[in-house]
Amino acid sequence: MPGFLLRLPQLWRVLAQAVSIRQEWRPEPSGILTAEMSDRNETRNRSDRLTSAERFWVRFCVFGCSSVVVLLVLSVVLGARFFPSLSYYNSNLYLARGFALGGLVLGVYIFWVVGLMERQGKESRQRSVWIVISKFLAPVIIAGLFYHLPLTPYPMLRAVVVGKTTSDSYVVDHVNVQRDGRCSGRVMLKNMPPFHDHLCDVAQSVLDQLTPGMEIEFQGWGTKDGLFVKSVRIP
Repeated sequence: MPGFLLRLPQLWRVLAQAVSIRQEWRPEPSGILTAEMSDRNETRNRSDRLTSAERFWVRFCVFGCSSVVVLLVLSVVLGARFFPSLSYYNSNLYLARGFALGGLVLGVYIFWVVGLMERQGKESRQRSVWIVISKFLAPVIIAGLFYHLPLTPYPMLRAVVVGKTTSDSYVVDHVNVQRDGRCSGRVMLKNMPPFHDHLCDVAQSVLDQLTPGMEIEFQGWGTKDGLFVKSVRIP
């Protein structure tokens, strides 16, 4: 047998020992490098934290938007749509616009100045696209929901607490007599805010008599500021 073949087991053992020694040895960073890395991580973590003022405005925004959404969804789930009265809406129109403007400013502050989306998680190309979209879309959505803050929560809760059997008149804008889709037999109302500007599932006998500009009477439970609609009639 050739001599180099006899030496192969010995060479293999030497090579294995060298590899094991290399795996066990790990260079430790110097004290200066460790301090720099620690300071960098601390600075990054500190920049990701929201201040107490920023947390307050973010929570205020979430509370305001969620309260409107929950109440609007709840009125639909309970099967009795809520409508603020036309007089209440007209008297609080400028207040609603002020809330909408405040919501727009608050949305710009949270998503542009505070940079809420940039502080959440790691950056990626897909995430960067969502950050850009949220910066333009979120303030508009917040403004729309804040527009309803003076128009929905107060009169709705008041109708629940001190309401009674009542009725109120609204003006018909136009009628959709088609009986398909989620909102069949729709009556669109004139001079009413979004989400409160239509009523679905109106009886065909009532739809046949309605024309634009005609008054329609909603009957249900509520106050002079608004009511939960149970039935519709032509006065």
